[in-house]
Amino acid sequence: RVWDVRDTGWFLFSALIAGALSLWLYFRPRCKRKWLRVTKHVFASIIFLIALITAIAGSTFAYEAKTYIEYDIQERQIEEKLAQDIIDKFQSNDTTEVDWAIERVYSEDANLDGEIYSSDLIYDIKEAYERAYMKRAEQGNALAELIYGEYYDDEAQEYEHNRSINREHAFYWWSRSAAHGYGFAYTRMAQCYEGIINIPTLTTNRKIAFEWWHKAALAGYSHGYYSMGRMLAEDDRIDEAFECWHKADSMGDKNAREALTKVYSNGVQEGAIKRNPL
Repeated sequence: RVWDVRDTGWFLFSALIAGALSLWLYFRPRCKRKWLRVTKHVFASIIFLIALITAIAGSTFAYEAKTYIEYDIQERQIEEKLAQDIIDKFQSNDTTEVDWAIERVYSEDANLDGEIYSSDLIYDIKEAYERAYMKRAEQGNALAELIYGEYYDDEAQEYEHNRSINREHAFYWWSRSAAHGYGFAYTRMAQCYEGIINIPTLTTNRKIAFEWWHKAALAGYSHGYYSMGRMLAEDDRIDEAFECWHKADSMGDKNAREALTKVYSNGVQEGAIKRNPL
C-alpha cells in the first residue's frame, strides 16, 4: 500500500502527543527526592527524542510518498500516450500505419515488450488490435490472416465443443496467409497436412507436408529444415536428413542440434557421419 496523508497525520499526531507528554514530565512540580527528579528528566528526554524521531520519520515518508506518486503519475501519462498512439494507428485510414501497429503488437504482445503495465490500457490495445487484424485479414493482409488463423486455433484448444469448426476456420485463414506468401503460415500448412494439427475435413499427405516444410525452410524458418530432416529420417534417408539438420543447426535450431547430437552419440550411419562432420 502506498503511503498517504493519513499515515503522515498519525505520525505527526503521535509526535505531538509524545512531545506534550515529555514537556509535562519535565516541567511538572519538582520532586523532593533527587533520584525521582533525575528519573523524570531522563524519561522526559527519551520521550522528547522519540517525538522528534517520529516527526522526522513522518515528514520523510510523506516526501517519499509524494515523489513516488508524482513518478507514478508521469509513468501512467507516458503509458497512456503510447497506448493512444498505437490505438490511433489501428484506427487510421492509412493501411501502412495499421499494418505497422499490428506487426508491433503481434511481435511484442499487447504490453509492447514491457512498456505498458496498466491492465486497462493493455485491454484497450487488445480490443483495437483484434478489430484491426480482423479487418485487415478480410482485406488480404498476410500477417493479419495468419493472426486470424492463430485466433481460431487458440479457440479450438480452449473450447472443445466447437473445436472442429474452429480448426476449419484456422486452416482457412492459414491457407490465405500462405497463399499471400507469409513464411510462418507455411509451417502451419505443413503441420496440418502432416497431421500435427488435426483438421477434420483435411486428408493428411506427407508429400504435401514435406513441400510446405521446404517452402518454410526457403523462407528462412530453421524449423522447416529440421522437420524436413525428421521426415527424411523417418523414411530412413539418413544422409539427406543430415544435410537438412546441418542447415537447421547453422540457423540456430535447437531441435536440429539435439537430433545431430543423438545420432552422433548413437553412432548411427557411420558413413554419413564421416561425410558430414559436426
